[in-house]
Amino acid sequence: IVSCAFRDTYYDDKGRVLSEYFKDAQSNNIGDADGDSYTIWKYDDENKTEIVSLYNTEGILTLRIRKVKDSQNRIVEQSYVYIANNNICFENGVCGKKVEYDDNVRKLTIIHIDSNGYECNCQDGYSRQITWYDKYGRQIGFEYITEDGSILGEIEFKDYIETGSHECIYYMHNEDGNGNIIPDANGCTFKYIEDDEKGRHIKIRFLNEDKRPMADKDGIFGQEYKYEDDRHIIEITCIGESGLPIN
Repeated sequence: IVSCAFRDTYYDDKGRVLSEYFKDAQSNNIGDADGDSYTIWKYDDENKTEIVSLYNTEGILTLRIRKVKDSQNRIVEQSYVYIANNNICFENGVCGKKVEYDDNVRKLTIIHIDSNGYECNCQDGYSRQITWYDKYGRQIGFEYITEDGSILGEIEFKDYIETGSHECIYYMHNEDGNGNIIPDANGCTFKYIEDDEKGRHIKIRFLNEDKRPMADKDGIFGQEYKYEDDRHIIEITCIGESGLPIN
């Protein structure tokens, strides 16, 4: 465990990060949790390219990331390269990604690519991840497509309930490739979900096709969650048909 560690960051005249060093209380370069000691950024404004290079405490390059951006400064391609610009291939041959934006329907598509720039499946079995957003920028739909064009699993959709004071309440449902709403593994068609300000589930209720309470295969109608910190659930409470905890 490193005590009193801090990051020493330098910027250019446009406010962009040029370098960042991970140091101890005596201002000595040290490694962070991933073993990286400092990072250098280089920008090519003409070609809208950004190079990010990571180094360890011995000054050895550990990873170099190349990003290409569009006119709105959004990433459209990202790859991982060595000093000689040879691609680094991670799991399942993936060495980067391309990003497509469709602002008309608020859709974002991430495409995994191999060392030749061709689309390929990642270790989770899909090559494309499609996300839809609402007018507030909230994610409302998710779809995963394999290299051969097949849909992996079901398409997930959120339907937010606008309450005025709590915008983290929504219904969740799954659809097949033809747009038909289908039940999940527990047989419920919809889920009523409440999230806290950190995006964590605090309440889930199982609903049928009419959005009425229904029990899952274990006979419970939903669950409530309490957290110790950002990650750890310390208490799960089963709830009944009325939405109240089961004694």
